[in-house]
Amino acid sequence: MVNYTNRVMTALESAMGHEITWPNRQKRAVNSAHFPELGFPGCIGLVDGTLVKLSQRPRDDGETYFDRKSNYSMNVQASSLWRCIGSAQLFDNGQYLLGNNGYVALDRLVCSYKRTGGDMDKVDAR
Repeated sequence: MVNYTNRVMTALESAMGHEITWPNRQKRAVNSAHFPELGFPGCIGLVDGTLVKLSQRPRDDGETYFDRKSNYSMNVQASSLWRCIGSAQLFDNGQYLLGNNGYVALDRLVCSYKRTGGDMDKVDAR
């Protein structure tokens, strides 16, 4: 498992700067153009995570790969910017990413929330 992880990390690192980049100010403006009509002015993209199921328990530290769904898996996190493949210096004033309730709300990350039950109120329905 460690060898596979190292190979993936090496491949990602080699893609940094030319394949994996943060959009410049102009691209962020293009990315954010569609979000106001959806009710999210200032949003420049989305962030999410998923579990990638492993075929078997890893030999080393296998228990650390056991997930809440009772599988062995690895967590993958990705940020998807509108039509494009932190830190405050990466955002202009008022810009942020959207995340689900698996994330903690931060200055530049707006997250959804879990309903605790009952009928949907006007805020939920919006």
